[in-house]
Amino acid sequence: MAQGPHYVLPVAVLLATMSDAFATVTLRAQLDALPQGWDGAGIAELTLVQGQFQHCTIRTLNGQRVLQQAAALHLLEQLGELEWCLQPSLPDDPRALSQPEATRRRWQVAVPLSAVRGSLSQREKQVLLLIESQKGPEQIARLLQLSRSQIEQLFEALATRQLIRQTEERRNE
Repeated sequence: MAQGPHYVLPVAVLLATMSDAFATVTLRAQLDALPQGWDGAGIAELTLVQGQFQHCTIRTLNGQRVLQQAAALHLLEQLGELEWCLQPSLPDDPRALSQPEATRRRWQVAVPLSAVRGSLSQREKQVLLLIESQKGPEQIARLLQLSRSQIEQLFEALATRQLIRQTEERRNE
């Protein structure tokens, strides 16, 4: 199973960092020790939907539930920095699921970057470079830590200035 980015953060900072996530996000952290009464290591799992905390569970390595919700969150707050791994999840946008796998709408840069770099903000330059390197909107949002609406606004502004255009990408899978 593919794993996403890792974050070494206290749970409160992690929740604040993920507050602008636009998808369902699941994060997991390995715990070296479980609370008193439980032997061995465990796994903490947090689920956020549209950046909002939804669920927190702490389990043993064999899957037995130890704590959940407020009690689990309270324990995680006491543990300080943990290494969190972002687990891949399906997009919340139903259009992304309904599109055939072989065809995806993608953005492409419509003009040479060297011709427009001086007239762009730092954020616009970042977006254009990421589009040019074949990153999709969800990847760009995650990499730049922007919400879906912020990315859509940037894409719309760049498209209005005719710096990017939408294309259909055909994959040979």
